[in-house]
Amino acid sequence: MDTSQLSESQKNCLRLVARGMSTKEIAAETGLSPQTVDTYVKAAMSRLGASNRRDAARALTASELPQKSGSPSQALAEPANEAESFAQAEWKALVRLLFPIPVGGRLHDLNAAQMTLLAIRSGITGVVLVLAIVILFLGILKVF
Repeated sequence: MDTSQLSESQKNCLRLVARGMSTKEIAAETGLSPQTVDTYVKAAMSRLGASNRRDAARALTASELPQKSGSPSQALAEPANEAESFAQAEWKALVRLLFPIPVGGRLHDLNAAQMTLLAIRSGITGVVLVLAIVILFLGILKVF
């Protein structure tokens, strides 16, 4: 894949995608709107012939590795504090468990079965939250 066709803005967005950032996170980091970030990423995917944003980011990262003359790329750099990165991963997993449906215009590459499982998981999360609220409300009524 020829990454020389990409603009610097497209490359910057793909580098951030390679770091695992969402469209909203990239927008906050770069000062662009989420729609502009999506436009840059989609244009880069099209120019690279990639089927999704991760493949485009991998292609860019792979093309830039030899140019770095042996220094590790940002996407492959190890976190400075392993305990902190583990805590961040745990937090992200908890957020994904509590809020399984992404909010905003983030693109996904889920198939029908994965979307069905996501809908079921969301339904179960909703039922659990309603039950928690009912139990809390009944507990408050018993106190008074």
